[in-house]
Amino acid sequence: ALIKYVTVLVIPLAAVALWQRAGTTANRTRLALSSGLLSLLAVLIAFAPFYDLAAVAESIRAQTGIYLTSPAAMTIGLLRETYPVTDLRQWVSLTGQTFLVAGLCALGYAVWQRPDRLPRAIFEALFLFLMVATWNFRAWYLIWLVALAALLPWGWPAIRTIVWTMGGLAVYAIFIWVWEWWGADFYSVQNVAVPVMTGPALLLTVIEIGIWLRRGRGATTTSLRVGRTEPENTVSVSSSR
Repeated sequence: ALIKYVTVLVIPLAAVALWQRAGTTANRTRLALSSGLLSLLAVLIAFAPFYDLAAVAESIRAQTGIYLTSPAAMTIGLLRETYPVTDLRQWVSLTGQTFLVAGLCALGYAVWQRPDRLPRAIFEALFLFLMVATWNFRAWYLIWLVALAALLPWGWPAIRTIVWTMGGLAVYAIFIWVWEWWGADFYSVQNVAVPVMTGPALLLTVIEIGIWLRRGRGATTTSLRVGRTEPENTVSVSSSR
């Protein structure tokens, strides 16, 4: 997290998983103390020799003030002639941050229930952050997802990452060649590039969620049917005896 601040998202999820795995109060106390001391040591090393926290904060503010080639930037570009850009940035930022916080809470609850879900939860947290809360998006950011998907079994995370990476690479062609050939303004090109980059990955995510919800309903329906038939079977067995 001291190298790339985006990985701060991992810390609360990892803390929940470690806290649950620790089990006893004594283990959790030792975990909190050791983690706190090691974190303090890491901070001291990372900020040496200048310890200029103000410069770090200013760098973060400067980066978060850039809106470019992201769903948020595309939204601002589409509505810039209807509403003030300053207001649009506030609305878009608040919406994205709300989605991110809600997603992190849901993932934290999932990890609390089952700490072994941590690797998948970290992947989903970063995926969500890149999709809804990254205002200045660059295709190379996807290397973080590639690394996390490689830690998981083959399945939806890998497929979604591959598709998003392909879209990210395609955007280079759009901005290098298509823009020159087209001759349109930047906002028009961005309105094409962002859906090409994020659309397929977002669609696959929606499909995966739909399949997951359908399976959940199927499991619930099956359990209800079993619950309804068990008393009858029990009565018939007891009667035969």
